Amino acid sequence: MTKQDLTNKIVNGIKNYKLFYVVGAFGLCGLSYSGYSLHNIAEAQNVNEQMVQMQNEQLEQSNQQMADIRTQVQQISQDVEIEKANAENLELEEQKAREAKLKSQTVKYNSSHSGETYTVEITYYTASPDEGSGLGITASGTVPCAGRTVACNFLPLGTRVRIDGEIFIVEDRGGMGGNVVDIFVNSKSEAFAKGRHSATMEVL
Repeated sequence: MTKQDLTNKIVNGIKNYKLFYVVGAFGLCGLSYSGYSLHNIAEAQNVNEQMVQMQNEQLEQSNQQMADIRTQVQQISQDVEIEKANAENLELEEQKAREAKLKSQTVKYNSSHSGETYTVEITYYTASPDEGSGLGITASGTVPCAGRTVACNFLPLGTRVRIDGEIFIVEDRGGMGGNVVDIFVNSKSEAFAKGRHSATMEVL
């Protein structure tokens, strides 16, 4: 081996050694960076898990609040229904009391009036709320009917009478006094058109 060959071999050996050192150094740096990255990923995953847990807890709280609100709404609805039912029952009881009071507002009369005649003042009324009881029923508990129902305070309820050739039934009472007989008609216009007049009433 010549001196030149020996020199070249030494130079090549030094180059290979430097290359191995550089590659090794880069390898160590890569391993160190990889370890750092894995550490960061683990921390990020831990943070994400904590955030998910917090969100789940918040969602559970929201669901519980919604359930509480639904329970309150149901309770309020039940209370409203109970109040409504109580109001309806109270109104029904008051209506029954008014009907009973109307039925009791009769005058004393003789046991028999058949064949009697009276000179009476004839007026007319309707089922309008501003007339009579405003309940839509008569003092005898019937629904007033044109051509049948009259209000009279001095004859028993149920008495059949003839007025101006027509037969009526005393089914109602009224606020009129004396010998006034109030005949039921279907409309105020008809009542105003018929006006007020005297007539002979016969008890049948």
